[in-house]
Amino acid sequence: MTTKKTADDLGASEVQAKFDEANAKGYFGECPDETPLENYTLAGVVKGLPTPETER
Repeated sequence: MTTKKTADDLGASEVQAKFDEANAKGYFGECPDETPLENYTLAGVVKGLPTPETER
């Protein structure tokens, strides 16, 4: 008798955790933007908060 394995039984959650960790470190081509989201809002722009686009 065979039982159907769930995704978690196959280690999908462990693989996803490793992928998320590598992605957060920028290993997949783009460095993560560490700019606070507030800087991109209208209030942030009016306050003159910096963003990578405005710092060029």
